[in-house]
Amino acid sequence: MERLLVNKAIRHWREWLPNRYAELLAANQLLTAAEAAAKGAAKEMRELMEAGFRRDEAEEIVLPKWILLPPEETTEDESEESSESEDKMAVLDRIRVKQEEADRFMGS
Repeated sequence: MERLLVNKAIRHWREWLPNRYAELLAANQLLTAAEAAAKGAAKEMRELMEAGFRRDEAEEIVLPKWILLPPEETTEDESEESSESEDKMAVLDRIRVKQEEADRFMGS
């Protein structure tokens, strides 16, 4: 479940929080931040489900807090710049994730 949440966070942040996404990517912290958010969300969802909530109810409560964060306010110029660089960042992000997966595989 956490891996799905990591992917959901990265996709959402790339689209709706382009400045924060770029900052995390530049600092080589994107995957770390997404994994931390996924872990927090999964823990809170488990607690809610143990308390009797259905999974969809738990997701509706938890995901906006951890994963599906509100969109950034951007100016028109920032929107144009982010859309131009979005494709490049997406490619870099996929490469980074694949490299980390390969590193984990080789290390185990």
